[in-house]
Amino acid sequence: MREIDDALLDLSALQDVPAGKLRLNVPRPAARLLLAPMLAGFVARYPRVQVDVVTDDGMIDIVRDGFDAGIRFGEQVAADMIAVPVGAPQPFVVVASPAYLAAHGAPNTPRDLLAHACIVRRFPSGRQYAWEFEHEGEAVSIAVGGSLVFDDDALMLHAARDGAGLA
Repeated sequence: MREIDDALLDLSALQDVPAGKLRLNVPRPAARLLLAPMLAGFVARYPRVQVDVVTDDGMIDIVRDGFDAGIRFGEQVAADMIAVPVGAPQPFVVVASPAYLAAHGAPNTPRDLLAHACIVRRFPSGRQYAWEFEHEGEAVSIAVGGSLVFDDDALMLHAARDGAGLA
């Protein structure tokens, strides 16, 4: 949102108060994690700007489809787009049900995940998300496996809560 704020400030040189419609295309997880916490402050600061948010987890051509901007996770940035980071890096946690942990034990290191049933996150492109960790000060990426693969975070959490594995 800072980049959008900056763009609107540039526009304010042309008019006293930024106004108009700002159309954003945002994947659902990014809308919840990054955009939603900023919206109230943004509309309070720019009351004449109408923010039109379309949540869509698929890959679209932001310009062709009439959007002013989009938020994408790193995997989803088209090669011909200009990308800037929005917000701080978002940490993730590994979750499991008490029943799963009682039956299979808890992983102690990222590499231990390879011996567990993991619930895999798939991007709209079809690529599966490799879990990223920092272990002893070093970045570690683990391509986890499991019999459940979802493109929806809520389904992943539901399956983990029901004991299907780690998510």
